[in-house]
Amino acid sequence: MYPSLTPVVFCSQNTIHKILSSALYRQHVQSGHPYASRYVLAVVPSIRGALVPSIREPNMMAPLRSPLATGDLEVREFYYPAWDKEKNGSFTFSLMNAEKVQMGQVEFAPQLGVAGGFPDRRVSAWMISYFLFDAVSKQLSSQASEVRTFVSLFGRDNKRGGPAFHKNAVLKIFSPSEQEGSKNLNDWISFTDDYCDTMATHLQASLQAKIENVAVDWEVSRLPAAQQPGGASRLLVVRTTNATRSQTIHPSTPMKFVFDPLMKTEGSSITSRTNPCKEQ
Repeated sequence: MYPSLTPVVFCSQNTIHKILSSALYRQHVQSGHPYASRYVLAVVPSIRGALVPSIREPNMMAPLRSPLATGDLEVREFYYPAWDKEKNGSFTFSLMNAEKVQMGQVEFAPQLGVAGGFPDRRVSAWMISYFLFDAVSKQLSSQASEVRTFVSLFGRDNKRGGPAFHKNAVLKIFSPSEQEGSKNLNDWISFTDDYCDTMATHLQASLQAKIENVAVDWEVSRLPAAQQPGGASRLLVVRTTNATRSQTIHPSTPMKFVFDPLMKTEGSSITSRTNPCKEQ
């Protein structure tokens, strides 16, 4: 159910170490930020270990249920703020062994169930923004006289009032009743919005970062593009490329588009840019 859901970030050990050493991340966790503290950071040895649990959809693919270190998951170490504080009495920001965790007198193998892997782009951007902030402020700024920072959020142009897969999942799959669903959806919307209130505002104020949004409709067929015969995957690449080139803020780059046969039936594959921090 929704109250037990938590976003998991699967990436390399080096990336996770840099996030854990981020002063901004530590500040948010220690102050009890309601959303920054939800994330689990999981170390995997390869790209496969990150992709397998990420490309899943509720009610379309079987959920993954496995101990972190065996089976369908390949996690070697992980970090979860709530367990860190419970285990050590305070936040140590140290990775935990994925094979076994000692909590007081109890030792157990941590397990994870993955129902879906397509959260809102603002939820996906949280942890990597800590990485970006430290990379620019600590490293790049000392090596160059001027550093220009762009944050591009890639996703669908979902309006709050319209239908959206992730909202339906919260309401109908992860909630036992309509009343609970409404409460959970309000929390989910607050979670997605808070990226703009917390992280985007901080990046803009501290790094003068420009927040870009690339919106694209990837439904080129009723079936998933990879399963559709006739080159649907190729058309999806074309649509995505053109949308990215038309919506990012790089005036020095010449605007060149890839031929899109969908233009004959749909008019254009380019979706107008919207600000994800101002969706209604």
